Amino acid sequence: MKNFVLISFFALIFLACEDPNVGSEDAPKKELISKRSWQLDKYTTTSGNTISDGQLNSAAKMLYGLAFTFSANGSVQGLDKVSKNIINKGVWTIEEDDTTLDIDIDGFEGEFEIVRINNTSMVLKAKTENHLIGVGPEVQLVFSEYKL
Repeated sequence: MKNFVLISFFALIFLACEDPNVGSEDAPKKELISKRSWQLDKYTTTSGNTISDGQLNSAAKMLYGLAFTFSANGSVQGLDKVSKNIINKGVWTIEEDDTTLDIDIDGFEGEFEIVRINNTSMVLKAKTENHLIGVGPEVQLVFSEYKL
């Protein structure tokens, strides 16, 4: 009897823990982006290998300290994660192809291919301007949801 109760308890916990990404594959990308704030977790190569901080310039490293809030009205803010002060403001759009995110904010601007997005993570691909860092012509920015 104890085993049945224990198994039932764990089954209930397992079933009660809903995956936050269920259904996100059908949601519009603009909605997924503007529904939450995002923090940069890491830079990777297009094959998924993490790029070490030693290979990044100071502007790239600075993005780790910011949380980005993309509003549905097309504005974007970069907030300091510690003080919660707004550091940068700008605008953003999703191009008509629905695969390109165009961001115009000081220190974080350009056209980024949306590789993957769901309710808890976002991966953007960017062209690298400095091929000397040895990561190839493209880099991926891996974001996770940031709770303000």
